[in-house]
Amino acid sequence: MTAGVISLIFAMVIHARYDRMEEMQILLERSGRSQAGRIPESFFRSKEHWMQIANMVNQTLNTRRSIFFEKIEGESRLKEIVSLNMSLQDVRERRRDFLRNPYARAINQNGPVRVVEFLSSIPEDEEEFLVPLSFLGNILGFWSFTIQKSDQTDDTAMLQAAEKFAVQIGEILYRRKAWLEQESERLHPVRRFLGFAARQRQTEQIGAFIDMLSANLSLLESAF
Repeated sequence: MTAGVISLIFAMVIHARYDRMEEMQILLERSGRSQAGRIPESFFRSKEHWMQIANMVNQTLNTRRSIFFEKIEGESRLKEIVSLNMSLQDVRERRRDFLRNPYARAINQNGPVRVVEFLSSIPEDEEEFLVPLSFLGNILGFWSFTIQKSDQTDDTAMLQAAEKFAVQIGEILYRRKAWLEQESERLHPVRRFLGFAARQRQTEQIGAFIDMLSANLSLLESAF
């Protein structure tokens, strides 16, 4: 296979991937609008959305205590945001860095993991768990909860239910964040223009990357 053919195939793959990225973005946006239509707009607008989530969990799952953490924008750190049957100060873990354990372990597990002494003042008859709240690879927060220890019952079903709830919560938080960004652009034309400009810069960067690859492949071709 000549270097020219290699260059052509490589360029086709890069362009195909770029086209696929655009297609996936369109599908995700359509999916977002579809999913958002199922969630009341009042939830998106509410500043008490975390408490609504906490109450939903409390009314549905048999957890003893819960505390929710929100990702700090632009950082790998978390802040405690709402709690049930405990205080926000009852978190023993102080770093709040989700790139470290036990948060990183929960992310790798992509589900609830058992933790020890993550919370303070927890009775001996309760077990502690930590689960990430994420969607499409985006960390939106974490949920720490406890359940009653029991030798007679298996906690597998409970943890499976908690995992499903965490997935739903992650998607809800993602949809709310996307909705707020769209509303901000809609209400502020300058921000809408800046958002367009940012997407345009991304397109130009990808184009520059393709040009750089073409130049490197040309050098490779001249070496044959």
